[in-house]
Amino acid sequence: MSKRSNWKFSFIADELYLTRSQNKRQKFILTTKSRNSTILPFHVGSSIGIHNGILYTTVNVEKSMVGHKFGEFAFTKRPFRYGKK
Repeated sequence: MSKRSNWKFSFIADELYLTRSQNKRQKFILTTKSRNSTILPFHVGSSIGIHNGILYTTVNVEKSMVGHKFGEFAFTKRPFRYGKK
């Protein structure tokens, strides 16, 4: 169940409305800083660069990702490891 009201559609940024056919034809990776946009079915099969605060992480969208947010697939923190002395 979504936290967003049912009468509103899922939030998606304007730059992410580029369809899959246009993305394949132009051979480029779509980039976005909108981590709170919802992945919709027409994004499946495309490559999208998601900003994590420092750089863009390239994510290939699969069918199982539909309904999730883009930010869930671009981690913002690195795992901490103690250095060897």
